[in-house]
Amino acid sequence: MIKQENTIKKENKIIYLDNAATTKPLQEVIDIVAETQKNNYGNASSLHRFGLNAEDILDNCRNMIAKSINANADEIIFTSGGTESNNLAIKGFLKNKKGKIITTTIEHPSVLNVFKELENDFEVVYINMDREGFIDLEELKNAVDKKTLLVSIIHGNNEIGTIQDIKKISNIIKEKNPETIIHMDACQSFTKTDINVKDLNIEQEKKIREIILDDYVVEGDLRTQKAMDIKRLMEINCYRGIRHKSGLPVRGQRTHTNARTRKGRKR
Repeated sequence: MIKQENTIKKENKIIYLDNAATTKPLQEVIDIVAETQKNNYGNASSLHRFGLNAEDILDNCRNMIAKSINANADEIIFTSGGTESNNLAIKGFLKNKKGKIITTTIEHPSVLNVFKELENDFEVVYINMDREGFIDLEELKNAVDKKTLLVSIIHGNNEIGTIQDIKKISNIIKEKNPETIIHMDACQSFTKTDINVKDLNIEQEKKIREIILDDYVVEGDLRTQKAMDIKRLMEINCYRGIRHKSGLPVRGQRTHTNARTRKGRKR
């Protein structure tokens, strides 16, 4: 008699540890994206029914993101990605300005490289970190003065995960110079930490998380509280054609010239 042994086939399992960079979407997300692309493929700037339906979806997404961080919906600006968002906020604000700008030595390259590029036109200061990635608050306090235009500090570090105390940092900066603009790269920390933009004492916060809109992945850049000169950002011309009501060019919103009231209109 031949004894047959039961064998268990072990499958190789992948342990994926790079979810902060990009995350496998849930099946529910895949389903809704596929459904939207299949049935709501209209241009959100068009005046026909397909366009209006697409605009409604876009507006719902904008409201959902705004609510999650206690912002206003019209403060959410969609861009093509995190790098563009940082460039838009930093370079847009600094257009035609002179003075001191401050960042840290541990920023994402989309911020750090911008500051290196601006060294010929601005006094650039890089704040050091301790061994755990927290910025030197005393060094920051000493660096901020009446000439400081902008301080850019990453919220959740993309390499080691350090979460900076942005509210404490912003209070230090505002005590030294209330006119200094604070920019926070929150790309890695959204959904992982509670973010309330009205409680952070900052002016603009670079986004949020990747969301699926249209047929590409986009990220957002938001502006809160004391406004920067938004008109300066118009000169960057990130997109052709459509502009956000604040003046920024944004996909998925009608221009003032072709917008029509929906009142009394059958959908």
